[in-house]
Amino acid sequence: MNLTVNMLFLCLEEPAPPRIERILWIEQGGSRIATIDIQDKKAWPILHDRTFLEERFASGAIHQLKNDPYQHLRQPDQAFKHEYRVQRDQAYELIQDIVEHHEGELFFSCVLGPLVQKAVKAARERMRSSAEGGCEKERPKVRGCTKTTAYQYLRLYWQRGQTPNALLPAYDGCGAKGLKRTLHGPKRGRPSKKALQNGLPTGVNITDKIKEIFRQGTRIFYDTPKRLCAKASGLGLSQASHHDADHGEVNPGFFAAGEHLIVFGKPTPG
Repeated sequence: MNLTVNMLFLCLEEPAPPRIERILWIEQGGSRIATIDIQDKKAWPILHDRTFLEERFASGAIHQLKNDPYQHLRQPDQAFKHEYRVQRDQAYELIQDIVEHHEGELFFSCVLGPLVQKAVKAARERMRSSAEGGCEKERPKVRGCTKTTAYQYLRLYWQRGQTPNALLPAYDGCGAKGLKRTLHGPKRGRPSKKALQNGLPTGVNITDKIKEIFRQGTRIFYDTPKRLCAKASGLGLSQASHHDADHGEVNPGFFAAGEHLIVFGKPTPG
């Protein structure tokens, strides 16, 4: 079996669940191979015996994958937003010396540990020099320079194809886009400053009932020949319905008067 660096393979060994691993390093003239699970958020490289892997390929326990889910990261810089590239560059700066000047020895903790400690110390020195030079505002806001951060960047670098673009921010994967949230009682999301100050939650979770009110409110106040601006539509909807702070419900009674538009609280003939 012709094994190459960055090759992906699917493991189908029961009773363990299926997983996808990437080959990170192949020992020159030796028998050791380093791989990592590309889906496990806590994964770390594992050293395998090359003969053992080849036997598993031959038995059908593992299969090579042709499609890399991170292939899009190998596009030219122009394909990514400038601010994303800035964050990538600063993140890569933390681990650059580690991944560019070392190979198989990285997969031994006795070697990697001191390298990470040295890289973090150097990064802190750079940040201190930038602050003293008045350049701290020019640097993007990214995670702090800690050993934990360095190990997280290394994991992402290895899992996503061993390219600097592996450290591009993955905002497209945040927020569970398109998935319906399940209500569990307390208000979801980050607490407001007011809630943090007085300890009382503000706002309510959006229920199907509230969604329907907004849909009908949009139809009555906005999607009409006499379309109001967004601000006026929102104010009309707010004053036509009231929020019951004790029960977290909205009174939809105003829809019976759908023939009239409300502009800044004053009903006018439709």
